[in-house]
Amino acid sequence: MDKNSIYRFSFGFGLMIAASSLLSGCFIHKKVDNVPPEPKITEAQLRAYCPIVLMRDNTAFYDVYERGGEGDANKVMYQAAIRDVTRTCNTTDTTLSMTVAASGRVVPGPMFKKGTVSLPIRVTVMQGDSVIYSKLRNYPVEISNGVDATQFIFSDDQISFPKPTAKNIRIFVGYDRDQKK
Repeated sequence: MDKNSIYRFSFGFGLMIAASSLLSGCFIHKKVDNVPPEPKITEAQLRAYCPIVLMRDNTAFYDVYERGGEGDANKVMYQAAIRDVTRTCNTTDTTLSMTVAASGRVVPGPMFKKGTVSLPIRVTVMQGDSVIYSKLRNYPVEISNGVDATQFIFSDDQISFPKPTAKNIRIFVGYDRDQKK
């Protein structure tokens, strides 16, 4: 390769790098109008008390049997399981408001029937030994086939109580065994 070829190659390569550098920045600085600023989180909000969510023994699973088949594995219509629980909190000077969520799945059993299964999910808030909130919801989950598990996400955003002075709040989520049909 002679000297002129090297210069032409270097010059062409340099132009190509310069052009790509210019083009790569063309779309970076798009101006977006009417974008609200992100809400600022204060130190007090970061340090605010947000009780954890727990599950009591034997409340993470729920079996639905064909009528008269209680306890018989061959008569199971559905098996439901809560896999994970979480919460968010919003605190004011006087009130603690929460949204509690649980995710899970419903697995069809040998006696599967297409339709909606109603899962009795209870959220209970205790302060010390006192129940300050308890709500049972029959949460509907549509089951469309007898092969695949169906996932669900349950949430309760109606939890609100006076802001506690001590960190003695416990939140329980689970299937209400007393509501079993």
